Formats: sequence, C-alpha cells, structure tokens
Amino acid sequence: MPNFHIPTTGGGKEILKFDRILCDVPCSGDGTLRKNFDVWMKWNAANGASLHGLQYRIVRRGAEMLTVGGKMVYSTCSLNPIEDEAVLHRLLAEAKGSLELEEVSEKLPGLKFVRGLSSWIVMSRDLTAYSTPEEVPESMKHILRESLFPPKVEDADKFHLERCLRILPHHQNTGGFFVSVLKKVALLPWEAQTERKPVTENSSADSLVMPVGPVESGKDNGPRSPARKRQKIRGFKEDPYLFFDEDEELWPPIKKFYGLSDEMDPKLLLTRCKEGKKKNIYFTSPTVRDLTRINADRLSIINTGIKMFARSDNKGADCGFRIAQEGALALMEFMTKRRVVVTREDMSMLLLNDDMDTPPEIHKFSPDAAKQLHEIETGSTLMECYEDGLHIVVVAWKGKTSVRAYVAKCDRIHYLRLCGADLSKFEVNKFAVKDNQVANDPEENDHDDEALMDTENVANEVKIVPNNMDVAHESAAEKSVSEAVIPEVAIEKGVAEDNVKQEIMEETVLSESVDAQKDMTAL
Repeated sequence: MPNFHIPTTGGGKEILKFDRILCDVPCSGDGTLRKNFDVWMKWNAANGASLHGLQYRIVRRGAEMLTVGGKMVYSTCSLNPIEDEAVLHRLLAEAKGSLELEEVSEKLPGLKFVRGLSSWIVMSRDLTAYSTPEEVPESMKHILRESLFPPKVEDADKFHLERCLRILPHHQNTGGFFVSVLKKVALLPWEAQTERKPVTENSSADSLVMPVGPVESGKDNGPRSPARKRQKIRGFKEDPYLFFDEDEELWPPIKKFYGLSDEMDPKLLLTRCKEGKKKNIYFTSPTVRDLTRINADRLSIINTGIKMFARSDNKGADCGFRIAQEGALALMEFMTKRRVVVTREDMSMLLLNDDMDTPPEIHKFSPDAAKQLHEIETGSTLMECYEDGLHIVVVAWKGKTSVRAYVAKCDRIHYLRLCGADLSKFEVNKFAVKDNQVANDPEENDHDDEALMDTENVANEVKIVPNNMDVAHESAAEKSVSEAVIPEVAIEKGVAEDNVKQEIMEETVLSESVDAQKDMTAL
C-alpha cells in the first residue's frame, strides 16, 4: 500500500494516516476445516512458516499507516500460532513499546473464546518439533527462522499475547478464527525520523520508506545498495481525472436547469474526457478531490466518485445532461427545481411500466403529481415518494405528455417491493421460458408431426379406388402403394410431401389401366 499525500494548512504536503485499519491477512485457512474439506488433505506443518513473512510485512505496513492513538485489527482464519501470535510477537518486539495489544474481551459479551498463546512449538514439514531456535538444524534455519518461535519465558508477560482471542469451531458451532486489536501509542522507531522530514514536491515514494528491519547503531551493515529508480506505471493508462474549475462552461446551464444552490461546489465535479464531448460527470468529496489531484502522478486510480450527470442529447430539453440514479440522493439536497412528490400508487405505476414505447401518461398520475409535472419543462427530474416511512427517490424523464423512469431493473424491483406492488411480471422462471421456447419452436416440433400427417394422408388416399376394381386388383394396388409408403415413413424428416403423392397417382393410374383392359376382353 503506497503512501497518500494530503495538503496541509501551510500549503505543503503530509502523509495520510488512518484512525482505524482492518488487517485480515492471507492465511492457510486451517480454521475453516469444517466447511473447507480440502484443508484435511492439503494441510502440513510448513504452511504457517511459508506465510509468516508475508503476514508480518502486511501488518507492519498497517502499523506504519496508523496514526498515533489509532487502532488496527489483526485477524486470520487460522489457528496456527505461527500465523497468529508469532506474527504479533515479532511486530511488538520491533515496535519497542510503540504498539500494544488491547484488551477487548469485555466488549464482546456472550462470545466464547480462549486466550492467546504465550508458548508453542515449531514443527517442520515432517512433524519434527523444535522448542527453541537453537534446536533447528543449520540446513533448516532458512525455513524455520527465529521469528517463528515464542518469546522467552521471562519476556512473555510484557507482550500480553493472552489478550488475543482464539475462537474455536466446537465452542459455538463456527469456524476457527483468530483476532486481536493493536493500539499505536507512539511513533514506530523506524518511522520517527521520516515523520520529522517535510514532504516536498521533489520527495519520492522511496525516500519516505525506511528499511524493513530495525538498524542497530554502531554496526557495520556493509555497503549500501544504490537508490532504486522510481518505478514507472506500465500497462493500460487510465483516463485522467479532470476537475471543474471556476470557468467551466458546462456548469452554468446545469446549475440553472436544476436550480442548484450555491452550496454545491462545482470544483468537486470531474470528468474523464480530455477532448470532445463530456459523457459523464462525477461528484466527489473535498478529501477525495485532494487525494486524487495530489497523487495522480503516483497512483493508477481506476475509479472514484459517484456518477451524478450523464449526457443526454435530447433536442426537447434545455440541458444536455440528465441526472444519474447513482448520484440522485447526493444531488437532491442541492436541488431547488424539478422535484416532484408523488404517492405510493404513482411510484408503483411509474416503475411497473418498463415499456419504452408506451410510458405512463401524465394525466394518469394523481392530480397533485400531474399538476407538478405540467409545470416543469421537458427533461430529467426527480420523482420522490414519502409515505408510511418510505423514502424513495427515482430519476425520471419528463416528456411532453408522459414520464419514464430511468432506473435499472434490479433497482426497479427493489423499489417496487418497498411499495408493496405486484412483482409477478418480473418473476420469470428461466426453465419454464426455455421449455416454452422449445415447445413453440416450429423447427423442433413440426418435423415429427408432418411425417405423421404424411403417413395418414397416404393411407387415406390409397383407399380411393374405382368401384369396378375387383378385390384382387384392389389388394394389388394397396400392396403397391404401401410399398411406396413404407420407405416414406422410414426416411429422414423433412422429405417433400409431393413425392409421395406422385407415386400414389402413378399406382392408381396403373390399376385403372388394368381394369380397362379386362373390360375390353370381356366385351
């Protein structure tokens, strides 16, 4: 986590510090053995040792970012003391009294827990146990470092590791968890000189970071490595954050159209477009504005602020920007125009109608709401409902004769549920929809029906035989036709019906010709 610079009253800069920090570090997760069955198969004694260094560096950095008097929670979902008490013992030992563990058990009545450990053993991957660093073989000392071991017996009391809380799974049917609260009572030894050094325009990030470990005076630490070059931000470059100034030409028409009071500072508005038309306008707080502007060249900020206005090139409106639902509540306190108070029924009707082509007409609203809508010109507006404890604010577009809500579907359903409206039109069973689509798909169902119908039609046509044909000739004709029909039933779906009819007609003509020859012989 890099340092953030903030402006001072004298025009300079200082490093931002935090009053509260939550430090939930990566861990082996062996406390989640109830829900995570992989832990049983993958656990080994070396997991804690491999994560100990990372956990220490994270909590150490958190302590540096903490202001004097501030508090930081250190937690893991592991019950391994190498990841818990050993990390805190190492930090407290290096802090030399500037950090202390706070007793918080009295603030958690009813919680079942056990106290933190002041002694433990360290194991290698093959489950060889070591009680002191001296017992570790030379070949293992780069893995089982001294910082993994508990404090000496005579020093254990001054660290108060018993103030940590261990939550065991079987006590209250939970997962295993470790939590502690650190309070910063003074500057850390390695940051004391940094705090006294003023931050200037030419100060780099690296010049404000002290060595990772404490440096003992009077010892030769060897030649110092050359100062590192400032790392450049590579990869995709985010669009710049361009804040409004006093001469911003977009602000006056927006302020006039929505009746925004002078209390709204336009300098808190920003865009992400350097050239061309501004698409969206975002709103920030003064602190976020200062952080963004001062640290723009040091940080790659992906997103900040809330979207308050979005471009709407509607020729019927006098303002080229509509209100965004995301920033409606923040903007509302500054708006003196274009606010319409509606009833619960009005709000339900507005939100239930999601058809873009037929939005609800103004005369269908309650008389008071319709009167307010007729008094404002075309453009974006806020529809507000205050009934029976409800407080719903929805962005809408007021046209000449109708009103349409500009709300996402998920928000629309949420507000309708608050209004007690019928949500059946939104509750669609996706499996039922798929079945209906298959049932109504002619390509999926018509082939079988057509084949069956073809067979039935053929059978009916076979029975149409001249009256003067004897039974033997009729049977012969039926046999000939059935031989032509049987292959038709067996062929693939989709064969044309005309082929079958043509064969039937040929067989019928043949049988009629045979009958005619017999009649001539009889004469």
